[in-house]
This record gives sequence, C-alpha cells and structure tokens, in this order.
Amino acid sequence: MPRIAILEDMARRLFEVSALCNDARFEDGRYDGSATECALLSGAAEAGLDIASLLHRWPREQTVLRSERRKRMSTLHRNADGLSRFCVKGDPLEVLALCTHMRSGAGLGPLDEDARARIRAVNDRMAGMALRVLGVAEGHGEQDAAAEQGLVWHGLVGLANPLRPGVPEAIRQLHRAGIRTVTI
Repeated sequence: MPRIAILEDMARRLFEVSALCNDARFEDGRYDGSATECALLSGAAEAGLDIASLLHRWPREQTVLRSERRKRMSTLHRNADGLSRFCVKGDPLEVLALCTHMRSGAGLGPLDEDARARIRAVNDRMAGMALRVLGVAEGHGEQDAAAEQGLVWHGLVGLANPLRPGVPEAIRQLHRAGIRTVTI
C-alpha cells in the first residue's frame, strides 16, 4: 500500500474513534456539546467522514465518562454483525498506559518503550505549543467499557483553544489600567 494511503487510513481511524467516543451532536447546522468534543466532531467531518453513517454502523452500547479521577472517556460499540469496537480518548499518558500495540506506517505492531518515549516527547512538544492534547486508542473483541486493556494506540490530537469573544477588549482595558495579564 502506498505511504499516502497508509497515512490516510491511520488518520481516518483516529478520526473515527474520536467521533465515536464523543457526546457532541450536529443539529440544525451547528455542533452541540463541549468545545473539545465539537472540535473533534468538526475535524472528523472536515476529514471527510460521514459521521451519521459511522454512528449508524457502530451504535454505542456503553459509556464510561471522564471524571476528576479518570481523565478519559471510553465507549463500546457493536455493529450489526456483532463485531465490537472499544474507543478511548483523553489524557495522553493515561490512554497510552492502556495500550499494548500501535498503528504506524509499517502497520500494527507492539508498543515498546522506545515508541512510548517518542509519543511522550511529541505530547510534551504539543502541550508546549499551548495545545490541548488528547490520546486516542481503540480495542476490538469482547470487552466491557470499563475493562480498558490491550488497546491499539492511534495517535495524539492537538486542539487550540481560541480566546473567547470579548477577551481581547477586556485585556486592553486591563492594560490601560496598568494591570499586567497572563494567558494560560
């Protein structure tokens, strides 16, 4: 398979998992949900995925939501043929710890310590660029949404958080008042 086709397949899988493990919806011409989940759904649509068809082919059976102590979301999906698909997205290091394999240009292979170190380094670089970084992984076979083991690492997604409307003007007013501002 040509390298471009392999990269397109890897990106498609990452976007599919991001769209399946997602509570945002597209209704009345707009996305409804958290900013992060809307961005992931929008990215999947812009990548050319037919999200409605994907959700129809892989209906959700279970969800384990992100919480204060659990920095990831997991969903279990089953298609009409009975095949299951377990999708996880969240804190990159937490998701990475659940993975035993990864997809790369060479195909599916074991996730060794060198690969884990490279992933952690890329995560650090992305976070250093002020991106919100999520890890994306998937499992297949019979699995409960809470089991989360032996997953296949698909990659990292970096999201930029633009300033909210009105923030630039508020910052100008603070500066005029002699107050130094810092955006984190």
